Amino acid sequence: MGGKTTFNDESLVDYMHLRIYQVALKKVSKNIEAGIGYHLDYHWNILETNGDNTLITDLQKYGLSSKSVSSGLSLNLQHDSRTNSSTPLGGNYVNIQYRYNLKVFGSKTNWQSLLMEMRKYIRFPNNTNNIIALWSYNWFTFDGKAPYFDLPSIGWDTYYNTGRGYAIGRYRGKNLVYFETEYRFGITHNGLLGGVAFGNVQSISNYPNSGQGITSMSKLIPSFGGGLRLKWNKLTNTSLAFDYGIGIGGSKGFIFNINEVF
Repeated sequence: MGGKTTFNDESLVDYMHLRIYQVALKKVSKNIEAGIGYHLDYHWNILETNGDNTLITDLQKYGLSSKSVSSGLSLNLQHDSRTNSSTPLGGNYVNIQYRYNLKVFGSKTNWQSLLMEMRKYIRFPNNTNNIIALWSYNWFTFDGKAPYFDLPSIGWDTYYNTGRGYAIGRYRGKNLVYFETEYRFGITHNGLLGGVAFGNVQSISNYPNSGQGITSMSKLIPSFGGGLRLKWNKLTNTSLAFDYGIGIGGSKGFIFNINEVF
């Protein structure tokens, strides 16, 4: 947990996870929708497998139990003017979600979260399909103690795409601020093969918190990388994505995706 950890703090954990997220949206004006949702995160058979019983991990300090449940309702507001949600060639996307987990719905504790996500796509140069893509993903928890595995974490967004260059769960805390930019460009004239260059940066709440607000956040944690895009459907403009990311402290790895990362 927190932004000061190293690989020496690594904790290996086995668990089962059931996730149900369902949101119903209704159009309220052009490109804007609003609605409510239900969210369930159920973890069970949680077991640390470090092999060293003398090691006191952040999971144990925060609160280790054999299962955890977060269950609650959400309010959602969404703006989407993208030309294509799979491979946008322009437009914007904004998603704001307030989630309230309640014991009355089966949650282990009462706690709340706020997610604010923004994406923007800019053609550059204007006469090409090359795109500068910008992504901001900010996730905050408050008014209660979220279960360990439901805390904001790198790579733990809905489609597991934040933090290329780091393993899922490499950084975890009460709050996460994240920004990524990517340049997408064509390699072949027929659009079959393309490439990307990307960089991202994040800040996570330190653990244990050393202060309130901005003083509790870690230093900026960057990564960068590049990859190839192989078009597999011209009609829907969708591609297969092969990326390699490099982070700090020895973090690195390959990433595979169907369609663009964001």
